Amino acid sequence: MLRLVLGLGLLPFVLTPAHGASSDRPSWVLPPDAESAVRKAFDLTDPTRGRTIAGWTFDGAEIRSDHVGLAFCRPCDTPPKGTFIEVRLVHESAVTGLATSEGTAVTGDAPRALKDGVAKRLSASGVKLPWSHMEPAPAPVVIEKPTEVEGAPREDDGEKIVELGEQVEHLIARGDRDIARARLLAAKLSDIQSDAARADWAALHAMVGETEKAKEMAKTLSETRAGPVVRVLLEQPIDAASILAERPKGERCSLTQAGRMLRRLGRFDEAKRLLGLLTEEEPECLRAVIELALIHVHFQDGPETLKTIERGLAKTPDEHQLMMMKVSAYRLLGRHDDAVGTMEEIVRGENRQAGNLGMLLAMYLRGQDTERAIESWKEWYVSHPDDVVAPFMVGVLLHYGNEFEESNRWLVPLKDRLHDEPRIFVYRAMNAFNLGDRALAEASI
Repeated sequence: MLRLVLGLGLLPFVLTPAHGASSDRPSWVLPPDAESAVRKAFDLTDPTRGRTIAGWTFDGAEIRSDHVGLAFCRPCDTPPKGTFIEVRLVHESAVTGLATSEGTAVTGDAPRALKDGVAKRLSASGVKLPWSHMEPAPAPVVIEKPTEVEGAPREDDGEKIVELGEQVEHLIARGDRDIARARLLAAKLSDIQSDAARADWAALHAMVGETEKAKEMAKTLSETRAGPVVRVLLEQPIDAASILAERPKGERCSLTQAGRMLRRLGRFDEAKRLLGLLTEEEPECLRAVIELALIHVHFQDGPETLKTIERGLAKTPDEHQLMMMKVSAYRLLGRHDDAVGTMEEIVRGENRQAGNLGMLLAMYLRGQDTERAIESWKEWYVSHPDDVVAPFMVGVLLHYGNEFEESNRWLVPLKDRLHDEPRIFVYRAMNAFNLGDRALAEASI
């Protein structure tokens, strides 16, 4: 039986139907029954196929926003399992120069033999993933505040570096370093005003392997207040206590930038020492708290993650990014109910952001908690009749329970009320399709 997993990380994710993140090109969506198409090729109960491809053992699939991730491990004894690697199935329009099978391409940072084996398995099985084409809604406004902390305010191209940095970090985290490098080198940014932005620009080059270029750029900043960052980029040892002593108390939060770069470049021990001292010396420095918590999450250290986050929330209650990281901390600790409760608190609050509703839905479905969730949101709606989240959650959960007509009864009235969740149109369209009204389904999208 195929193990379908819905992951929850620090970055927003959504359930199928999937949609691409870019707003400047068409998106491709997968309907809920995509699971059966994947199972057809990787069914572990089929003796003619088996679990192993090119020496790697299949360990499950994850349907994400714009691709299907196939997990492989070697060895796979439990516990512990050995090395994990992922192969991704994407729509053929998302890549160039790769062989495709029935509209799907095989990609990812995995050995060529494994990817070729997956491609052959797909081709032999005749699987055709049910991609559907739709134009995405306009991209939402950037939701997180940048963590730039040093120098003059960002201007012009410097502002673009914040967004580009988030994209590069996300691509590298999911194994797409080559794509991150290509995207960075394609960005022709020259009008960068602040020293901090120039330092970030150099650090991005180091992240994608352009080490010498990053060092050249760093040397131009040696006489600025970005000195600690320059030391990081020049691969010099970092003495946390000495660096903090260079700045008077009250001005040390700016050193978060150096800690962030250490983390992004994989120098975790140095980053932990610097950020740990910084959060002790400057407990009001929220950015340092977030960076330190990200390191604990990276090492799946639930207790330290939660401890760090709660320290930050004591100073800034309801801060969105910390609340989201608190959800991750609870999941690392295996405290599913606490994770769900925190996520419900987030989506009911004024600071709800794009993707949050999809994340909560994934948690309900993964925890097989849909019936309780439906009744809970119905009760909430009785006492909060102007709320738009409750009818959305009820409607979508009913959709996944195949109650398509009742689902639309909750979703249709939200057409002009829920402005930050474009997937409402996708769910309405799929309800119509499943009820046999293809024309309405196409019109709804």
